[in-house]
Amino acid sequence: MIRKLCLAVYIVFFVKIFFGQQLNGKFVQNADSMVATLDLSRENDIDYLTDTLTTPFKGDSLKVRAIYFWITEHIRYDCKKYREYIMQHYEKQPEDMDNDQWEYKKVWATVKHKKGVCQDYAELFNYMCKEIHVPCEIISGFASDNELLLKLKSESCLHAWNAVMINKKWYLLDVCWASGSVEIKSDKFIKGRNDFYYLTPPEKFSKTHWPENKSWFLLPEREK
Repeated sequence: MIRKLCLAVYIVFFVKIFFGQQLNGKFVQNADSMVATLDLSRENDIDYLTDTLTTPFKGDSLKVRAIYFWITEHIRYDCKKYREYIMQHYEKQPEDMDNDQWEYKKVWATVKHKKGVCQDYAELFNYMCKEIHVPCEIISGFASDNELLLKLKSESCLHAWNAVMINKKWYLLDVCWASGSVEIKSDKFIKGRNDFYYLTPPEKFSKTHWPENKSWFLLPEREK
C-alpha cells in the first residue's frame, strides 16, 4: 500500500509537469517505464487490466498511452488467423449473442491468447478506451507501404486502425503496425514497437493508410 501511495504521488507530480507538453517524448517514455512496473497479475480480466493500467495516471493523454503501451508490448500478430481471414474461415457472431456480448468475447480472447489480427488490435484498444470514457473509433480501410496498392484499394490491403480523442482533438494511431512486423519469407511476427504509428500527424499517416470514410483522413483537402 505504501509503495502504491508513493507511486500515486509521483504520478500526480509527473502529470503536472507533462501538462502542456507534447504527447510524445521523454515524458511518455517515463510513463511507459511506470506501466512496465505495474502489478498485472489478473490481466486476463479486461476491466481489471484497464483500471490497473490507467488509474495511476491523471489525464487522458497518459491513460491512452498506457493502454497503447500495454497492447503493443503484450499482443502478438496472429499470422495463422490472418490466413484464415483471407479464406473467410473465421468465427461469426452467434444469433443468440448481442453486440456487447460479442464485442467482449472477442477482446477477451485477444487478451487471453495474447495475439490477434489488425481488427483485434483495433477492437481491444477501442474497448479499453471506452472503459475509461475516452472517445475512440475503429477505422476501416486500406493500409500498405506500397502506394500503388493503396490507391488501387487492393483487398490484400484491407486493414483496421483507430482514432482517439485527446483534449478535444482527434488523433490517428495503428496499434497493430506499432507492435511489430511480419517477416514475409518465414511468415513470422517480429516484435518491436514502432511509435511512428502512435498519434501520427494525418499528413504522414495518409501515406500508408486510406480510410473508407474519407473524413478520417483528418485532412480537409482529402475529405472531398
